Amino acid sequence: MDLNIPFGKAFPLTESEDYHAYPCRQLKEEFDGSIIPRLGNTIADKWTSDMKVGHTVPIFYEILNIVDISSNRKMICMPDSGSLKDIPKIASKPPILKRNHLIFIDQTIRQDREISAQEVAVSLRRRFQPGVSSTTVKRARRRLGWKHSPTQYCQMIRDDNKPKRLTFALRCIATNENFDNAIFTDETTVKIQTSTKYSFRKDDERVPAKGKPKHPYQV
Repeated sequence: MDLNIPFGKAFPLTESEDYHAYPCRQLKEEFDGSIIPRLGNTIADKWTSDMKVGHTVPIFYEILNIVDISSNRKMICMPDSGSLKDIPKIASKPPILKRNHLIFIDQTIRQDREISAQEVAVSLRRRFQPGVSSTTVKRARRRLGWKHSPTQYCQMIRDDNKPKRLTFALRCIATNENFDNAIFTDETTVKIQTSTKYSFRKDDERVPAKGKPKHPYQV
């Protein structure tokens, strides 16, 4: 934001200056979304001389008694151009991961959905030699839309049976098979044992160990 305000409008006083020690017209003016009082040229001339010799002038708005808004503090410097501008922002650090790195991470995760961030970082260093950490890979993984979720298990199918099942499913679709006159049966094996992941104990007790049979009873 380039203020470029004529010094005739002036600014609020600093903490070390008396608000009533300078000629001031208590007129309020809307400027850039804020209401600031209009002060005389005396303060502006003083600030101009200070800033031209390289001094930084702290400016803050003391208008709590004029309007009901919170106080705002700013540090404004005067460059060689003679206009008031915001202090330029410090250039941010260039990103470590470039577009080709993100593409490599996305393809690596797509090939192995269970790969860890540490393994991706190692593969990335071997391929491109960038000094990246697992934390950087995790941030890039979130940017690419990958989410960590529990693995959902399903029935395993042998490779020989995959084309056979596909052929059977396509035939059922072609013949409008709805299995109304079919009864499905399957074998079920029940193992007689109990196992728990968690148990309770006191602070002064050891973690209880529970025996697990190698070959439990089956029905």
